[in-house]
Amino acid sequence: MDAGWSLILAAAVTGSFGLLTVIVSQFRKENRRDHDVVMGMLKYINKGIVRTEIKVEQVDNKLKDHLESKH
Repeated sequence: MDAGWSLILAAAVTGSFGLLTVIVSQFRKENRRDHDVVMGMLKYINKGIVRTEIKVEQVDNKLKDHLESKH
């Protein structure tokens, strides 16, 4: 292999790794965005669960009071 082919091969390898780096960084950005979206959804769901727990406790207390007043 002469110097010309070595130079071409080196440029091709360098370009391939450069392209791979760009693709990987793009996937990381998308992953970070997806992670942020999922975290937002989980926080929203958690708020709903907390509100539901509070309402269940209120109904439980009212039911206990109601049953105690009947006896």
